[in-house]
Amino acid sequence: MTVQATQTGNGNYAAATPVSVTFTVNPGAQSITFPNPGTQTYGVAPISLTATATSGLVVSYAVTSGPATVSGSTLTITGAGS
Repeated sequence: MTVQATQTGNGNYAAATPVSVTFTVNPGAQSITFPNPGTQTYGVAPISLTATATSGLVVSYAVTSGPATVSGSTLTITGAGS
């Protein structure tokens, strides 16, 4: 990022020479809090997933193992398993 400072002067002072500074802005760190929904029973209503990111950004979900599907933040169990 580069930011420039200027001063136009007045009746007593000439305009100052503009000065620029360049610096790096690193991405902020974040973490996710994801409460475990605990043991569930097949055939019961879908589960609302409630993970949050400390950045306030939206958290997305994916089933990486087990018989289930996820749509938005709703987990639907499609069979018994772990």
